[in-house]
Amino acid sequence: MKYLFSVIAIFLSATVFAQVEKGDFSAAGSLSYQNFSSDGFSSSTGQLFLKGGYFFTQNLEAGTSLQVFLAEGAEGFGIGPYATYNFLTTDGKLLPYAGGQLSILSLGDSNLNTVGLYGGSKYFLNETVNVDFGLSLQKGFGDFDGTLFGATLGIGVLLGKLK
Repeated sequence: MKYLFSVIAIFLSATVFAQVEKGDFSAAGSLSYQNFSSDGFSSSTGQLFLKGGYFFTQNLEAGTSLQVFLAEGAEGFGIGPYATYNFLTTDGKLLPYAGGQLSILSLGDSNLNTVGLYGGSKYFLNETVNVDFGLSLQKGFGDFDGTLFGATLGIGVLLGKLK
């Protein structure tokens, strides 16, 4: 019986090794809570992010994000490119990352454009599915001249090489 449990433990540990590779595609969806301030005004908002990316190297991923912005009494939609550097770990379950993003967001008659930095970690539940937690700091430009600080929780899927 002890032998059976050892074999099962080795099998399970081998199946959760998730190492990204050059040529992999990724898809993710996340919810973000943000608190922003501008000229003494402060408000909280939520965003839904859908991201798709490509691994140009084992560490470097670039792609685009689609965003739905939800604020009190208003909705907006946006798009923007991002680039992420992934810090590979030896066990392959945890994947810390840092990156930058540009967001072009339309909210009614206003453009809430931002450029910012983010960081976080993905924890792989198996070889392809991960839970993602991150923090971001973004600076607005255009019609929005404020700062956004956000926390994001999401689910991601590593699609591998699509042929």
